[in-house]
Order: sequence, then C-alpha cells, then structure tokens
Amino acid sequence: MGWIKFKNQSSEIYGIMKLVPFIPTAEVSVDTVEIPYGTPVTIKKGYKQIITPTFTLGINNMSQQNIYNIYDWLHGDGELITSKEPNVCFKAEIYSALTIRRLSERLGELDFQFSCDPFRYDVNNDIETVDFTESESQRHAAIKNEGNMTAYPEFEITASDNFTVWINGRYESINYGSGTYKISTEYCSVIKDGVIISVNPNWNNLSLKPGDNGLTVTKSVTEFKIRKNVRWH
Repeated sequence: MGWIKFKNQSSEIYGIMKLVPFIPTAEVSVDTVEIPYGTPVTIKKGYKQIITPTFTLGINNMSQQNIYNIYDWLHGDGELITSKEPNVCFKAEIYSALTIRRLSERLGELDFQFSCDPFRYDVNNDIETVDFTESESQRHAAIKNEGNMTAYPEFEITASDNFTVWINGRYESINYGSGTYKISTEYCSVIKDGVIISVNPNWNNLSLKPGDNGLTVTKSVTEFKIRKNVRWH
C-alpha cells in the first residue's frame, strides 16, 4: 500500500492509505487579449495552483482521541511527500473539508485533498560547500541545477572583507565588511549575525537556470555554502 508524509508525520501512524493518487503537473495560466481586426494574443502568466485528486486514508483506530489527532495532522500547510514520488516534495495545504465515513465501530475511511504550489522540490535539499578553482583575484565554480525550472538558491557566505558574487555574469555586492552572511535569492534578504541588514530585489537575479551555471566570487570569500532549492514542473 502507499503512504504520504505531511508536516513530517507519516500516514502509517494513523492507518493505511487506500488511495494515493499521482499529483498532476500544474497548468499554465493564460490570458487572451483581443486585438481589433487582428489575431488575439495569448499571454502566459505563470502556473496555476495544483488541486490534487482525492486521497483516502483507512483509519485503524476510531477512538475520539485518534480522530482528533488526525484532524490536527491534516490541518494547515506543510511539506507533502507521497509514495508515488518519494524523491520530491510539494508545498501543500489541506484543500477540502475532512469527512470521515464510519465503516464499523473500529474502522473508518477519510477522504481529503491538497492544494499545492505549482512545483515539485528536491527532498534532499541539503546545503553544500562549494569547491572553487583559483584565479588571480577571483574564485570560480560550476553549479548544476538538476531541475527543469529556474531555482532560487540560498547562500551562506563567510568573508574577510566586502565581496561580490556573480552567477552567469549577473552580480551583487556586499559592503558590510567581514562576517558570515545568509542570503535568500527568493526573498532577496541578507542576514548577518541573525539580523536582516538588507532587502534588495536584485538578489533575485542570481538564480540558477536549468543545467550548468557559472559561479564566481572575489577572493575575500573564505567559505561559500549553497542550498540550491532545485525544482521541477
């Protein structure tokens, strides 16, 4: 039988997953603009949220406390992993109201659905230390994005002075001196010593295209760690 893991809890705690559907890929959201006396223009506007097919949990304990525990588990949002695709996770939240069918005094079934962000994310999204090759004034490395979508990585950078980071020719600089910095290219935030010191939308430009990417840093960078946040459509 299949299984799911939601909010770091496995369905096996509560029963047997009688139905684990495959989660479809997200549909493209489009607008059609009518052109007088001309051909309508179709504009792509990203991807729609995914509404999953129905999951069915066979409940092995119909006690009131266990039902409360299940309701607490299947509430809100978190990471979702399924036995259909155990190597990826979804950013998901419960979409449908929970309705329990009592099969007997001891057994029951529960149907539910999730709404998911449009992308699948790598389950093994570990932070990696980058190995550089040296030139006269810079350090260089190749970073591979194994996904088929643009990824927005997180950096943890230790530097002895101000520094600059280039990815595929685009760059951003930090002029706050030595220290260890945590940078999110998705949320465009720069954190030093646990405090947000800058929010700069230009960090969004240091994304990773699918395939090979060139990373360069100034020699003031003494250690560079990256969480790639690889994703698929």
